Amino acid sequence: MILRPCYALIVTAIVASAAPAHAANIADFVDFSLRTPRGNVVMPGRLYAPPEASPAHPVPLVVYLHGSGASGTNNTLQIEQTPDMLAAEAKRRGAMLYVPQTNLGWTGTSVTDWVMTMIDRAVNELRADPHRLYVTGYSMGGGGTWNMLSRYPGRFAAGLVVSPALQGTDFKAANLTDTPIIAVHARDDATTPVSNSRNVVNQILAAAGEPAPTYPTAQSSKYFLAANLAVPFHQEIVYSEPPGSTTNYFISRPDLDLMYYEQPTGDHTGVLGVYYSEGIYDWMFSHALPAPEPSSFVLLAFCGAAIGGRRRGWISQA
Repeated sequence: MILRPCYALIVTAIVASAAPAHAANIADFVDFSLRTPRGNVVMPGRLYAPPEASPAHPVPLVVYLHGSGASGTNNTLQIEQTPDMLAAEAKRRGAMLYVPQTNLGWTGTSVTDWVMTMIDRAVNELRADPHRLYVTGYSMGGGGTWNMLSRYPGRFAAGLVVSPALQGTDFKAANLTDTPIIAVHARDDATTPVSNSRNVVNQILAAAGEPAPTYPTAQSSKYFLAANLAVPFHQEIVYSEPPGSTTNYFISRPDLDLMYYEQPTGDHTGVLGVYYSEGIYDWMFSHALPAPEPSSFVLLAFCGAAIGGRRRGWISQA
């Protein structure tokens, strides 16, 4: 069947791969830390920027939020735990990759505001494309990805959430209904329970007027897929499933671009294989935010300049 390779590229990669064998190469990154005017580091971070980025050629930017195992302030551990294929695909596709580091978790609003400060700086000063910003994260960073998508609606063209920890108490599912999202989790995850993902997916579906799915039991050997057949990418995945392998839930609202994939086994690291699927990057980079209407563009530019100026008044970047 012609669509079978699509399923193999994405789902089989998720199932077959455990923890990544290799990390990103820190030599590809430069320091991109948030600092006070006196040079004190507020939030460490590193950035890969492709050489083709220029005012005439804005490039996409991917934000990767690390898990708790990379927490700290040394500005290296988060790169050591960044999947190498994520970095390789950013390089191959001419995109920036921003990897901040925290020892405070990704729940607090100050931390996520710091991340957005650096994203805005990459847009305003380094020519990241504001219409092609993507956010993804694993474990604690998966919860942080939910927070970023909720707190800054309309800023990201797509989000990828992997084995997420709990999101913040201020999470607003209605803020995510216009953003293309893929979330993946293993049903037997003993570190971040699968209920974390199910509860958020249920909230997003409810905000979109969709009923909650009936999920497989803990003992079930079937995969679970929530998908929207109005979205061509989702169609490819659904129509290429091996017969009888998956319990499907179909979203009826045509504009809700949400996919949730749950595998029966793999524990906490088994779904990291999603970062080793070329198809997931095809999906991610295929999305872009619409350009603002001309009448609103001047207002947005004015507000952006005002916000940027206010932020630069008390904080700077190395």
